[in-house]
Amino acid sequence: MKQILIAVGIIAIIIIGFLAFRNTDDSALRPALNGPAGIETPDDNKIISDNEDIKVIYDGTSFSPKTLTVKNNTKVTFTNNSTGKMWVASGPHPAHTDYPEFDAKKAMEPGQSYTFTFTKTGNWKFHNHLNPAANGSITVE
Repeated sequence: MKQILIAVGIIAIIIIGFLAFRNTDDSALRPALNGPAGIETPDDNKIISDNEDIKVIYDGTSFSPKTLTVKNNTKVTFTNNSTGKMWVASGPHPAHTDYPEFDAKKAMEPGQSYTFTFTKTGNWKFHNHLNPAANGSITVE
């Protein structure tokens, strides 16, 4: 019985230690998404920036960051880091009517990029036309 209590105590200590270390801040280990001008928010998937050239990466399943807030006349470059094609377009799918100018109108091969300068204020949803589940939004102030 004593051995069982000792084993349970050791397991409890291990679990408590794991939980304590799991919640440590690892932000120093994560690279900045846009260099010094980009600001990572706690959700790690939203950038608020006054930088005039923002980079968004497509990995084949999602965009990162998925949500942006930028100033008017900001360039956003979408880079295809996947092994398949990427076609950036505004919402909604498949019409792309919310911001028709914000449409690459063609697929980008792996390694290629599409750059768009946002000149209209508002909240603009976007997606990969070839994989509409991969989406996000850009708020232009």
